[in-house]
Amino acid sequence: WICSVPPNDTRTKMYGLAIAEDRDMAIKSALSDMIAKQGTTIESTFDSKEVVEQFYSSSVVKFDIKSSVSKIKVNNYKVIKSYRINYNEFAVMIETDKIKFIQGLKNDFDVEKKAIDQEYDTLANQDILHRYNGKKTLANRASKLIPLILMLNTLDKSIDKDVKMKFVLAKKKAFLDEANSLKFYISGNKKSMPFVDKIKNNLVH
Repeated sequence: WICSVPPNDTRTKMYGLAIAEDRDMAIKSALSDMIAKQGTTIESTFDSKEVVEQFYSSSVVKFDIKSSVSKIKVNNYKVIKSYRINYNEFAVMIETDKIKFIQGLKNDFDVEKKAIDQEYDTLANQDILHRYNGKKTLANRASKLIPLILMLNTLDKSIDKDVKMKFVLAKKKAFLDEANSLKFYISGNKKSMPFVDKIKNNLVH
């Protein structure tokens, strides 16, 4: 089984296979292998079909997928095969319940969406700079949900990707609207100009 092709994922199961220095490292690598296969599918699907409206280019989302898919955690899995090849090589094959994995991703999305919405509501009574910084932070957090949304849609086509993506885009638009409404002017004398420039850079970036 070590030299053969791992089983294909099914409607209810996902598989990963890896060889590493010890059993724990092999398990981690096998989990990464399992998630990476989904990431490859997401990238090829996204590249061939669409650009996510006007706020994101395909290259931006592709970068997010590559950097973020590997961070998705798999909490429910089992080692179905393991074998010590030699003193510094250990092979494992893992299996995870696909339905539970999808439900876990849904829960992760819902929890983060609720947290973002709650924090967004607290910005209403803040001054304009606090609103600007707050909406910028929340827009960035919402953007990090894109790989998770695409992963969900790849694993379960019944999940409406567009509805979830609209949440991300709405938070991005809210930040852009806030940024466009923010106008400020900072001045200083010759001695204070280094501090003025630093403040300007912090506000802009």
